[in-house]
Amino acid sequence: MSATAAPFGLRPVYHPSGNTREVEYSIDAAYTTSIFKGDPVLLNTNGTITRSAAGNTLHGVFMGCEYLDSTGKPNYSNFWPGTASCTEIKAWVITDAETVFEIQGVSALTQAAIGDECDISTYAAGSTSTGLSIVSAATGSLAGAGASAQLRIVGVAPYPDNAITDTYPILRVTINESANRAATNAV
Repeated sequence: MSATAAPFGLRPVYHPSGNTREVEYSIDAAYTTSIFKGDPVLLNTNGTITRSAAGNTLHGVFMGCEYLDSTGKPNYSNFWPGTASCTEIKAWVITDAETVFEIQGVSALTQAAIGDECDISTYAAGSTSTGLSIVSAATGSLAGAGASAQLRIVGVAPYPDNAITDTYPILRVTINESANRAATNAV
């Protein structure tokens, strides 16, 4: 039973083609906000990525980065630390809206939620120990038929002790409000 709130962000599970692909982007060296593995991200007009929030059209999901720190030492990390003295920053992002992700919901649902949509929950910083996001799905307020939201619920993760009616179910979702394709309404 998923009775404990232990969000882990958006974790890629599969792509219909069999391949999940990360695309290289940059983070502006002056961007001092941390981005964690599994955080949804936006694409700025300057071609760099930033962390996203509920309600925004998403560009993709951050998977990690590499950069040179202020001493010139290369770093490979699950998260962008938001340190302004870094250079040669490369960020890895899954941008394909057909990718299926797992994310923990903030409330129990019923089977009727499959095909419905929700936004990501209010953002909180992830773990600097693991580098993982703690974003979850705002399942307490589903879009409803004919409306649109950031994430489309396509299923429930098939794990022992995980059910859609659990307090904090682990769901399978796709990015619905994507900068890379037109959004569709919930069913």
